[in-house]
Amino acid sequence: VHGTFYGTTTDDGTNGSGTIYALNLGLSVVTWANPAPITYGTALGSNQLDATANVPGSFAYAPASGTMLNIGTHALSVIFTPTDTVDYGSVTDSVSLVVTTAPLTVAAANANSIAGQALPTFTGTITGLTNGDNITATYSTAATSSSPPGTYPIVPSLVDPNNLQSNYAVSLINGTLTIILPSYSNMVMSTANLLGYWPFTIASQSNSVVNGYTGRFVSNAIVGPPGSGPALFNMSGNTA
Repeated sequence: VHGTFYGTTTDDGTNGSGTIYALNLGLSVVTWANPAPITYGTALGSNQLDATANVPGSFAYAPASGTMLNIGTHALSVIFTPTDTVDYGSVTDSVSLVVTTAPLTVAAANANSIAGQALPTFTGTITGLTNGDNITATYSTAATSSSPPGTYPIVPSLVDPNNLQSNYAVSLINGTLTIILPSYSNMVMSTANLLGYWPFTIASQSNSVVNGYTGRFVSNAIVGPPGSGPALFNMSGNTA
């Protein structure tokens, strides 16, 4: 505010009589440019709230320093109050600030399972969360304990109860579930019906005594698809 204001003093309590006076109010000038865009999660600070004035005084900003804004274009405002309020008046000003999305990556961890057994609990990592946002992830697959051996994608999904996901540029990275055949090692038996519907291999055989025999695996597994029946294994050996 700047200008010359005229009036009169009072004389014996009567308005409009007495000495004519003139009040000159100085001009306060505030300079403030639009700040550069910031990424979501960046708190407002001196890089954004950096208005200056031609005379000493104080600045009151809204939003205040330390505020974290959602993505979008926001108006920042300031009220400048000069130290010398007799000769200078207060000034308001405003600028625009753009807040852009922050990167967020959710990666499912790879996992292994054995055909016919319960699937493991899937895990993963979330990188890039900021501002204390309550965003978590779940991990799932189309495979089940009855699925045949092979590889299956483990798919991450965000859990966002406060609808904050729009503040992020999200990358979802699948993991891989690998289902393999069972493998049995150091098994000793004379004759066994191994009940189950999945083929498996015997990796090694110890020379342990079972029912008077030192057994050694001598025949191959009967391999069949699910539902084809149990696999029969024969053991033979010499009398211990």
